[in-house]
Amino acid sequence: MIIQPKNLLFLLVAFVLLNGGGCSGEPVEEVVHLNAEEARTVLEEYEEITILDVRSDQEFSNERIQGAVNVPHNHPRFTQRVEQLTETEAILIYCLRGRRSSLVLSELTEAVEGKIYHLEAGIIGWR
Repeated sequence: MIIQPKNLLFLLVAFVLLNGGGCSGEPVEEVVHLNAEEARTVLEEYEEITILDVRSDQEFSNERIQGAVNVPHNHPRFTQRVEQLTETEAILIYCLRGRRSSLVLSELTEAVEGKIYHLEAGIIGWR
């Protein structure tokens, strides 16, 4: 069976529309990557913002951004814990240097509805 180009275009458009346009139907918030200065400005702008530290409990107890909550990135129920904690309009996520927090950004965009900010250089850049 040979499909004519005009029919192929019609089939492609129909497929995309029937499958939700490639989207889940939920708005996907873009992650905004920040340096320390920009992160401080964001923290001043929001009345309520969740500051999420994804380092280990020990790292968190040694040093943290004031007001942060700790959910280690490798926690077996990371997504569920984050969903319970993030009922604010925005979240700022960080780790030591930005690597671990980067690893969980896709999970985070699925779990929270608000704006997501990522402190790229982690707490080392915050110092």
